[in-house]
Amino acid sequence: MSPMKKILVVDDDNASIDTLVDYLIDHKFEVDWALTPKDAINHLHQKKYHLIILDIMMNNDVESFEGVLGINTGISLYTYIRKQDPEIPILVYTARGDLFDYFHSEPNVILKRKPLEFQDLKKIIDNQLDK
Repeated sequence: MSPMKKILVVDDDNASIDTLVDYLIDHKFEVDWALTPKDAINHLHQKKYHLIILDIMMNNDVESFEGVLGINTGISLYTYIRKQDPEIPILVYTARGDLFDYFHSEPNVILKRKPLEFQDLKKIIDNQLDK
């Protein structure tokens, strides 16, 4: 039996986190989650992940985390992750279509609009983790 694949879910919305985490655990993935960029970085320093699912528009931790590494948004966190590990696949999702242009040419990025459809999510994860 192969070890479970590790996924980090980063979103500032508790309901989204709960839904995604429950779905991923039901599909036999090892899942950690973070509500803030700061929490995400703590996870990333402790463990290597096979995939990151990142809500790019986060703002619940701006004041408390602004001074630490200059990371206060999903975009800042994305940039930080890329500097640490340029190869890790990141599923970026957002309700804002104007951000798609920002990520369109980025390597190892999967772009999806909110809400994430579970059928699409399962296909994306399987495709990324089978590489």
